[in-house]
Amino acid sequence: MSEGTVEFYLAGTSTPLTVYSDYGLTSSLGTTVSLNSAGYPVSGGGSVVSVYTGTSAYKIIVKDSRPSNAEGGPKAVMDTMEDAVRDLLKFEFFFPGRDDFERELRGELALMAPVGAGPLTLDSARALLDGSDLYVANLVLRPFVDAYLVVADRLAAAGDSAVNEADVLDEALRVGQQWELERRIASAESVSLELYKTALRLAAHRDLLAGDDAVGMDDASSTDRAAGKAGEPGPNGEHPAYQGVSLKARRAAFLAELQGVATQLDEIARIEATRRSTRGVR
Repeated sequence: MSEGTVEFYLAGTSTPLTVYSDYGLTSSLGTTVSLNSAGYPVSGGGSVVSVYTGTSAYKIIVKDSRPSNAEGGPKAVMDTMEDAVRDLLKFEFFFPGRDDFERELRGELALMAPVGAGPLTLDSARALLDGSDLYVANLVLRPFVDAYLVVADRLAAAGDSAVNEADVLDEALRVGQQWELERRIASAESVSLELYKTALRLAAHRDLLAGDDAVGMDDASSTDRAAGKAGEPGPNGEHPAYQGVSLKARRAAFLAELQGVATQLDEIARIEATRRSTRGVR
């Protein structure tokens, strides 16, 4: 990223963590490293450097320093798909706050727009993406979405019945392996016990494990199921996306939501394949 910055924090916290320019971890670069116009990390004096982390687990945030010219873009561009994907994957990635995330996304689109292009609309945003030379969402997000799809399928198959975490994970592994053989999922990366566990955590947060009747869930999952983020549950404790319907219907809605995201990733992959074919690139 040209002329941006990279911030380093202790994983899972907002505590800044120092990085270094040497293997021996003796020359500190501080907790924020600047990037030059070519996207390489540089020292305070402007010299290109290597970046070495310490032995702790790090959270890394990359920021673009260029100003956005799209502050007036309509929320319709971001409100639905952006919020949905952010909410689906919030247990996998470190996202900024909702308003900051929306502003950063709008800014990224603005950087792609020609000068004087006017406010963003859904059509103009799609046109900007259609003209882009780099598509990575279908590659980066696909393993997560496919793994979540397998878990959502198993929950939907359970109807209104309470589920046991171990049973769901066992079924998900077997179904995931079968779907890979049938090419219903993109790769073996999606057949992952860790991804299935995180998908179950999201399902618990959305009250899809039969509420207090669910068995076999750990303490963290129980906390997610009971509250999640403050203010998010509906009037009866259910996730706002699925209020006022049966457990079976909410599980079906969860599956349908993931199928919709998978369809969008398929479309991105199709656009990229078409563009690569047009450029004669395999």
